[in-house]
Amino acid sequence: LLAVQSIVHEYSPGERIRIGCIEGKILRITRTNVILETQDGQTLIPAKRFSERESVHLARTETP
Repeated sequence: LLAVQSIVHEYSPGERIRIGCIEGKILRITRTNVILETQDGQTLIPAKRFSERESVHLARTETP
């Protein structure tokens, strides 16, 4: 659950990210997973992976 708290502070739905070799747009952040829309379809990334691997913001959502 701690991993999800840090994810929520860093990322938001709609942002494009890369974690390891997986790249996509965040659809949802749940209590245990981040769901990305990738070229291959929806991909579920366990939240704990974000504490084990580097992740990169590719595009942030714009605020009005």
